[in-house]
Amino acid sequence: INVENDLKSEKSVYRYFQKLLKLRTEHKAFTIGNYEDVTDGRNGVYIYKRFLDNECYIVVCNFEKEMNLTLDFDGELVLSNYGEREISGKYLPYECAVYQVK
Repeated sequence: INVENDLKSEKSVYRYFQKLLKLRTEHKAFTIGNYEDVTDGRNGVYIYKRFLDNECYIVVCNFEKEMNLTLDFDGELVLSNYGEREISGKYLPYECAVYQVK
């Protein structure tokens, strides 16, 4: 990663971490909320829920090869390192998506 180029790009690792930190500081569910592992025995994937009061988020992280996931919840994409996507479907290697549950 070239730091100078990364700082200029809107789709950079730097920008992604800025958005991630903003999400964490603006929503207490991520810092003081409850945690629940909902991975459900899937290999290579880590799925967890963070919730507090009326806020609930599900984080989906794929740590291995491309895989299709069928996820049963209704939510809105808040942050992803690969851009817009549907909840269920193909997750790319090292893709991470954060959804606010409705």
